[in-house]
Amino acid sequence: MSTVAEGQGVAVVDVPDRERVPRSAIGSIRNVLGKRPWLEWLIPAALCAVMLGKLLLIGRQLSQTADETTHRYSGYRYLKCGDLTVSPEHPPLARIVAAAPPLPMNFAVNCAPYKGDDCPASGCGPQLVV
Repeated sequence: MSTVAEGQGVAVVDVPDRERVPRSAIGSIRNVLGKRPWLEWLIPAALCAVMLGKLLLIGRQLSQTADETTHRYSGYRYLKCGDLTVSPEHPPLARIVAAAPPLPMNFAVNCAPYKGDDCPASGCGPQLVV
């Protein structure tokens, strides 16, 4: 049966014994981790590996957002020309990070001053979409 204790204006509820994790289970987990400390890192590493695997497998199946090509082109243009006039309403860091992987492919970029109507309806730089 649970009991309620009052302490400094906060009600603290004691959990019934049948709902608690047995102390023997917690003690056995601590004993195993104490004997093999590398297991403490194995669980988070395994979870990260599963997350990375899911990310790599699903990445090709998800579609891009409507303005992704414009943002990647803007970041690529900044890296190649030093110009942030394409889509200046967002901070450049995320666009620069997204445009860094195709940088070694050396796509052609028009470094002439951007007028605002240079992008077609499909977005700027569709060749940058992976």
